[in-house]
Amino acid sequence: DATNLIDADAAIITRIGLDHQDWLGHDTETIAREKAGIIRPGQRVFLPDAHPPAALTARADELGATVYRYGDALHVKEQPDSIQITVPGFTARLPKPPLMPGAHQYGHLAAALAALAPWLRLDAARVAHAVIHTQNPARLMQIAGEPRWLFDVAHNADSAEVLAAWLHGMPRHGRFIALCGMLRDKDHHAIYRHLAPEIDQWILAGLGGPRGTDVQTLAAHAREAGIAAEKLLSCDDIPAAYHHARTLARPEDTVVVFGSFVTVAAVLEKHT
Repeated sequence: DATNLIDADAAIITRIGLDHQDWLGHDTETIAREKAGIIRPGQRVFLPDAHPPAALTARADELGATVYRYGDALHVKEQPDSIQITVPGFTARLPKPPLMPGAHQYGHLAAALAALAPWLRLDAARVAHAVIHTQNPARLMQIAGEPRWLFDVAHNADSAEVLAAWLHGMPRHGRFIALCGMLRDKDHHAIYRHLAPEIDQWILAGLGGPRGTDVQTLAAHAREAGIAAEKLLSCDDIPAAYHHARTLARPEDTVVVFGSFVTVAAVLEKHT
């Protein structure tokens, strides 16, 4: 693919989950072998995952590439109001990323800094400024208000697990109301299972188009995943789901929008 157009001096391969299996494979080791195609002889390879698939490190060994793994060469220690980062060529105490929340981002930050350190003189103050201002819209993105809205493009099992962990740690003053629409090639059951313990009420939105999932299928899969029927509200499309979320949510509640880039983009367009 496009990442193989050049022979890069460094590569960062982030955590690998199950997605796009029709193209990449049906288990993480098979997908990892595909991703390992960007590794080059003698390259620096940075892995923000503490437990990467064996196929990545095996391919790096075959090519004589040097692997820097999160928790090994890439260290991040979380403190109450900051993070201490130690990677080859750079160490600093930095603010927690306010616009890219979640501990899963620490490995990404460590890998990026380690990849840049051999070629750039990294200044801690400038790095801190970048950490404060860098954002990735629609990843654990909160919009304050009554109710509070949280947007996250979680659309597979791995990202649903991250979203569930974030919700579990959030201050909760009212209900968590999900507004969820998913494409048909995603693992609906796994996504539901990760998030069901955190969600009090589900508003399901059908998505049109050749890859969309109608709301009847979404609801059936939710029930199969163990979600009680009385917690499910079915809507044919995003506008109807958004209307119901606005009507249902009380000031102390949080509306959590997820399931697809399509879903999040459509709701954001209406909400902002």
